[in-house]
Amino acid sequence: MKLKKQIKQQLGEILREYRCTHGLSIRNISQQSGVDWQQIDALEIGSLKNWDVYEKLLKCYGMCLKTELMPDKKTFQ
Repeated sequence: MKLKKQIKQQLGEILREYRCTHGLSIRNISQQSGVDWQQIDALEIGSLKNWDVYEKLLKCYGMCLKTELMPDKKTFQ
């Protein structure tokens, strides 16, 4: 359960950074994506439960999600 929350927080941070780097406001993205601005705000801090919203936002940004398994540096030293 904790891993799922960490993934959402990391993804939210990445999407927020992308939005800010490109000078996009939450309200502007809300209009473009059809996602309520409160949901975008919750997504960016990792507290949104609905994965469909993540998918809509990624699509709006022209991005896709790629996963990669990597060794944990703490475990494999």
